[in-house]
Amino acid sequence: MSPGAYTSERMDVELQQFGYTPECDGRIIAAEKGLGHRQHSSVCKERIAEELGKTEEGKVRLELIKKREEEFIVKHHEREEERKRKAALAQASPKEATRMDEPAIFGGLDR
Repeated sequence: MSPGAYTSERMDVELQQFGYTPECDGRIIAAEKGLGHRQHSSVCKERIAEELGKTEEGKVRLELIKKREEEFIVKHHEREEERKRKAALAQASPKEATRMDEPAIFGGLDR
């Protein structure tokens, strides 16, 4: 997991369990108003991830979060590639568009 990338739907539970990080906007809002709508600092996220990594349950949760992040990145990449492909088709001549829309055969060799 990249530094500061830790995110959780249970940050309020984890803050109660591991305590608050000084100077974190998310901590200030959560502590003073009971809200979790502010982003936690990267230092805070790293500290919570480190604390979670000390327990078996926490390690499992960190692995699930890492898997979700990887799946999100792959899906985002696939959507972006599809968007680029459609944009290229829209700008191509009718003959080029037909060739671009056909599946690549033999490693994409020209026909």
